Amino acid sequence: MSFIKKITMTAFALSFTMCLVPQANAAIITPIITPGTFIGGNGNAGESLASTRYRAFFTSAAQQENFLGIPSLGTAANRVGQDINWGNLTTETFFDFSFQYDKTNDMLISILGNNVLQYTDWSTKLAANTNKTKTASDLNAFQISIGDRSTTSSVRLKSLVLDGISLGDFTGSDTYLDWLVTGPDLNLTDGFILSGQLGLQGTTWPTNPETSVVNLTAGWDARGFSPAQVPAPGAFGLFALGLFGLFATRRFKS
Repeated sequence: MSFIKKITMTAFALSFTMCLVPQANAAIITPIITPGTFIGGNGNAGESLASTRYRAFFTSAAQQENFLGIPSLGTAANRVGQDINWGNLTTETFFDFSFQYDKTNDMLISILGNNVLQYTDWSTKLAANTNKTKTASDLNAFQISIGDRSTTSSVRLKSLVLDGISLGDFTGSDTYLDWLVTGPDLNLTDGFILSGQLGLQGTTWPTNPETSVVNLTAGWDARGFSPAQVPAPGAFGLFALGLFGLFATRRFKS
């Protein structure tokens, strides 16, 4: 094999291998959704960093039905809250919702119908939180949790989409279910939008506001992925060079 042909074949093989490296912000993301797992759970390291909660699906003026902030949302200092009128839920009712991290304005946003809740200066407050070691730059996982521990009601999430990626539907049962969502191309650190519909139906709802509940949480998990790497500079140039060399070799032989 001639020296020129050896160089050509080497460049072609190298460039082809380099082009196989996933690109950052690739259009196709394959999330990993595993029922029964959760951020930092099952013996894995992790921290929940941002969360919104929908709860208290029964009518009560004494309860706030939506919390937003830094987990644990059970700590009043970590959250903001608002009242939501769920209305009559004897037939299944769907509420459009979204949970967002607006990086430009450094805020978390929870929207349900016409109800809007904002948690400002999130990354600053997160960095100052003595119970957290991770920051906004560490986001790599998302958790979907449904508590539907009542036989007289049903809670489900329909048509969930995370940053343009369809996650599907999630239905509660008579226990507390968690799903971990992560993927090699999922980049939550630049901000995110999770949207979908919250479906509720109940003839009788538990009076404990945490018996039937939905938690949506972003955080860091040891099982998460870092954003995919961009192909090394010149990879596509090498690929073109290899093709040119092969063409030139064939022409020379003919």
